[in-house]
Amino acid sequence: MNSRQQMYNRFLTSINRSEVLKSCRFLQQFVTITDKKYYEIERKGHEKIKFSRKIEDVVSPTGQVSVEDRTDSKKFCGDSRTFSGVYKHIINEATMLSKEVHEMSENLATSIGKLSMCVRDLGKLFRKIKVNSQYKLFQKLSMLFKDQSRIVGQQGYLTKVYLGQAMKYYDQEYEPLEELVSFRDQFNLDY
Repeated sequence: MNSRQQMYNRFLTSINRSEVLKSCRFLQQFVTITDKKYYEIERKGHEKIKFSRKIEDVVSPTGQVSVEDRTDSKKFCGDSRTFSGVYKHIINEATMLSKEVHEMSENLATSIGKLSMCVRDLGKLFRKIKVNSQYKLFQKLSMLFKDQSRIVGQQGYLTKVYLGQAMKYYDQEYEPLEELVSFRDQFNLDY
């Protein structure tokens, strides 16, 4: 056997040791399907599949789930019921507050923008009466408020978009987490 075949055999053996990879339907088909046309049809079907967060989709064909035992796992599992309830509450609160911050920031940015125009107009008034020092002062203040208005508006938008998207992701994580905790609780009751 040449070295390339040996490396290929080691690679396949490593895949076979991983419950996650071993249970991947696409990888199984890649290794087992010999008809190129049939493989292309199957591959195209996999391109449209979204990642599933359901427990039954991570269980291998032999019924096993790959788990690493860590000391922190016991702490997490012990407090998981309390964690999941508080987690959902905090996610909902953060989502609501990010929207509120966005709305309030828009209002504040609008008010600061109007203040910028008032200060600019005041500077123009001083310019008409030839008080250039006051004109320059109010022009600089106007620019400062204008920049501040833009920054406040952007902060509110970024809070809504980026924090809001993160909270959506964490909210989607809640259901599988709750399912996992319930599954674990039921397993403990049964055994």
